[in-house]
Amino acid sequence: MLFMKKLKISLLYDNLHFLFILLILLILTLKNWYFLPILVGYLFFILKKTPLFYLGVVLSILVIISSFKYLKVHNELEFNGIVVECDETKATIKTEGVKVLIYHDDKLELGDCGLFDVSILDYDSDLFDYSEYLNNKGITNYYKLNNFEREENRFVIAKIRHFFIRDNKENEYINNLIFAYKGCDEIYNASQKIGISHLLAVSGMHITILVIIIEFFLKKLFYFENIIDTIIILF
Repeated sequence: MLFMKKLKISLLYDNLHFLFILLILLILTLKNWYFLPILVGYLFFILKKTPLFYLGVVLSILVIISSFKYLKVHNELEFNGIVVECDETKATIKTEGVKVLIYHDDKLELGDCGLFDVSILDYDSDLFDYSEYLNNKGITNYYKLNNFEREENRFVIAKIRHFFIRDNKENEYINNLIFAYKGCDEIYNASQKIGISHLLAVSGMHITILVIIIEFFLKKLFYFENIIDTIIILF
């Protein structure tokens, strides 16, 4: 009995590379359907090579089902969702497990839940692929808001950042530097002119601030420096 268990574990370990390649293909297929024939061909390739074949088939079916769900949301003009990011002109909405971008006229607030009535926007440019840009940020489509029926307002993580920005209105530079808030165009344009705009991006300074904060709390929990350094490096 013990021998059979060890054999099963050994077979699973020896076949993990098949599963690893399959997961990469699944991710690529979700990003672009051109990889679907490659995924199907790979499933035929591993048909008799690994007992993980059946797991691969199940995962592939789940990906296809989830993608159909995505296409439904992608083309829908009415859907329920929650605002997870927001500024004065655009908001990111989480709906049905995906994110969409909505342009609005200062009608939405962070945490707003309800029914969104939208229309599809077209962005035509030979120089810049806006859809691909949004896809890289995990956003599937972008719309213009026609009407919004608010049901409730919930807590979202972005409200924490919004709280600190609101409480530091008198210091726009801190908002820009720490929270990447581009609310004041005057400061951002001035920083570009004098050549320090890179400081307002995610740079070494931000990493240093994070390390100082993490180290401060870790020193209260651990005595040995090597443990603290290891945790910081992993983080």
